[in-house]
Order: sequence, then structure tokens, then C-alpha cells
Amino acid sequence: MISYTDVRRENEQSRPVNLHQLVDQLMSTFLPRAVRQNSLILNHVEQQLPVVTDRNVLASVLGNLIYNTVALTNNDCIQVSAKTFSNITLIHIRKSDTCYEEEIMKSFQPIQTLAAKLGGCISVTSNKAKGTTVAFTFLNRAAAA
Repeated sequence: MISYTDVRRENEQSRPVNLHQLVDQLMSTFLPRAVRQNSLILNHVEQQLPVVTDRNVLASVLGNLIYNTVALTNNDCIQVSAKTFSNITLIHIRKSDTCYEEEIMKSFQPIQTLAAKLGGCISVTSNKAKGTTVAFTFLNRAAAA
């Protein structure tokens, strides 16, 4: 059961976040490793995508997802994109090569709990035709604001 205090605390931590800028900041952190692995990271997140959530938790989850994707990538291009559907934001981290889904999901296991704090979840699909996509969905409070 969610108490009034929990809802109030959650609303106090939810602030507008420029998702494009956050992805840029995270990418700059991991770009040196990507370059050493002959890979690059592209930010395809819309410049003004409205996202209202806990920035610190979002940065932790997204940072871990990008870091783990970079760690499992050689000679490839990683693309980060996002879309909002009503009160849900969907972030895709894609690369053209394939990974074992079990291997990549295991690397994301520790951050599933953080994703859940945003009302979100993480999934991975991988196949030879489309490559590997890490999908992260979370509640976007912008629709309720």
C-alpha cells in the first residue's frame, strides 16, 4: 500500500529532465571506452522531449544501460533514442551486432530494482537481422503535470 508520504516524496523528487542533455552527458563519460573498442555512440533523443521523473535514478539506470552496452560492443555504432507515449517513456539503446540475451540481461540485473523505482522495466531483444536492442520504459510524470 502506498502512503500519502510516499506519494509526496515521489512528487518532490520528480522534476523536469532534459533527456537529450542527460544522454549527452552520459555518452561523454563512456565515449573514450567506446572509441578504444572502435565503436561510437549516437544520441537520437529529441532535443525537447518532456520528461518529468527522478533525475538521479534515471541517470543511474540509463548510465548503467549505456555502460554495459558499450562494454559488450566492439566495432559497432550504439544508438540511443526515445519516445513518449502518454505517460510512458520508452528508451532504446541499439547496436547492429547480436549478443546473447541472457548475458546482457545478467549485466542489467542489478539495475532492475532502480528501474522499478521509476515504475519502469528493462528488456532485451537480439537477433541477426535487427541486432540487439535494450528497451527501458518508465513512467513519465510530464503527462500528469
